[in-house]
This record gives sequence, structure tokens and C-alpha cells, in this order.
Amino acid sequence: MGARYTKVPRDALCLPGALACGPPPPHPAVLYLHLLTRNRETVIPGLHRVGAAQLADELGWSTEEAAGALARCIEVGALLADARPPTVWVPDALLCDTPSGPSQITAWRRALDGWTNCPALRACRRVVDPLLGTLPVGVHPSLPDTLPDWVQERADELT
Repeated sequence: MGARYTKVPRDALCLPGALACGPPPPHPAVLYLHLLTRNRETVIPGLHRVGAAQLADELGWSTEEAAGALARCIEVGALLADARPPTVWVPDALLCDTPSGPSQITAWRRALDGWTNCPALRACRRVVDPLLGTLPVGVHPSLPDTLPDWVQERADELT
């Protein structure tokens, strides 16, 4: 059976229904979902220029609450983060969004090359660079069913 999915807008927590409910409660799972759906500054899925203070502002939490949720997500291996420069990478985002053509592959490479070097970026590159190297020059119609295992194996190597 093929993978099923539902499109969720990047600003899901800013939709009228979500806003009417008030700020989401401080919890690592909420932070994780926010990082998967927030607007990002780069074409690389899950790679964000953001720190605890900005996440707190986006979610309506205190900086301490955001830092605590971020620390827990790091502790369980759900993401990698650096304070300087503020960088967060969520490896699971690659399971939802991969390049589908040569122009996207080129854009991903440029984005990686233009990012400030830090441990989270190096971890991201250890996963993304080999992935980009395995994609064909033409349009890649679909990724192999083993991609989730491949991403998980690379993420496991980081912890």
C-alpha cells in the first residue's frame, strides 16, 4: 500500500481556528510539529535559522518554555540545534519534502553552500549531500520506498 498524506499549510498554527484556541501549550511535540510546518528561510526541509527566543515569540511561549521543549527534542534525537548561529535541523522533514528535479537539486546545493557552518549544518549535510548525489540528473519521479529507512539510518549515525 502506497504512502498516504494530507497537505497541511505551513502556517497551520496561524489559521483562524488554531488562533481562536489560544497559544499552543508548551510541549516538545508541539515544537516539533511547528518546526515541520513553519515557513522556512531555505529550500532545505527542516533547516531553520531560528533560536529559542524566536520560537517562543512565534508560539506565544516564554523563552524558558521554548528552550526546554527544544532541549527535550534534542535529547530524544528529534532535531539538532545550535545557538550560534541560531540553527535548527529536523531530519524527519526530508521524509515529507525532497527535490523532484534538477533545478531543485541545484537550489538545495546552493542553499547548503550559503549557510553559516555550524554542527547542525554539518549534520544536515552528512544526510543531504549523499541524498543529492543519488538523485538522477533528470526529474526524479519518486523516491525509493527505502528513503525513510535511509534517512533514519543517517539520523541514527548523528546521535
